[in-house]
Amino acid sequence: MIAMNDRKLYDHLTEDAVKPSPVNAAKPTDAEKASIKEWQWAGLITEFSMCSMLKRSNMRADFMALSYTPGSNLHNEFSRVTTEYEQLINLGVEVSDKEYHSLIFKFVPIKIANHLSSVSASMKTLCLAQKLM
Repeated sequence: MIAMNDRKLYDHLTEDAVKPSPVNAAKPTDAEKASIKEWQWAGLITEFSMCSMLKRSNMRADFMALSYTPGSNLHNEFSRVTTEYEQLINLGVEVSDKEYHSLIFKFVPIKIANHLSSVSASMKTLCLAQKLM
């Protein structure tokens, strides 16, 4: 709620924002009509922004909670991860390399995760040794 207040998004949600109204409801002036229209658009933009932030947050959480379906084709499962990842990137949702790597290790069956961990450690050791030469 504090973040919404700081961004001045909260008023429209609680209807604390004062809706402009014409002096004469039967014959509003052009300026009054414009003021009302602007207020309505601000409300729509606020609502869309809130829904969009919530949707992106939920999509990111769902992505980080992905898991391998036992008995499934591993290639198809990785395709699913890639598709989800690309959707997030296209929506501007950031997933760091470390988070992505963490997801992969958590995603695969434990035997494969152990193998990947071993290969990763070997590669890091090899890269470090090459830098020292």
